[in-house]
Amino acid sequence: KTGTVESAFQLMDKDRSNSLTATEFSAAIAKVGVSIEEAQVVFQKIDADRSGSVTIQELRNGLRLVAPMVSAEEIWQRLCIMAGSSVPKDVFRTIDRGGKGKFSEADFDHAVCELDISPANAAGMFKSVFLELSLHGSELISFADFT
Repeated sequence: KTGTVESAFQLMDKDRSNSLTATEFSAAIAKVGVSIEEAQVVFQKIDADRSGSVTIQELRNGLRLVAPMVSAEEIWQRLCIMAGSSVPKDVFRTIDRGGKGKFSEADFDHAVCELDISPANAAGMFKSVFLELSLHGSELISFADFT
């Protein structure tokens, strides 16, 4: 099950102020391998009013600005083709290379790299899609998280 921007925002908003500080934002996206420097650049882009904090609306709008060019729907379609099935369990097994019942970001990256997605689109896409799937904070995605 994929999370919403609202649920991601709530998880990142550690002090429950209804806005994200640069520290909260950077700490959250660092969990998926984004450097502090990259996080600061993204934060500055999405802090539309330059207040030093990001509201839920700024996050929603900002994600559209920094979103990768490949849509989640296109990734899903390509994963289905690779799996030879549109059944979620089959697609999950394609990503779960070790058959552990969970997959890591590295497993996900490996699967998506085989989808013929250009390197220019790939870097941000891996991080944003994996972040959405791993909203609960785990470094592994189970089938329940996936569906």
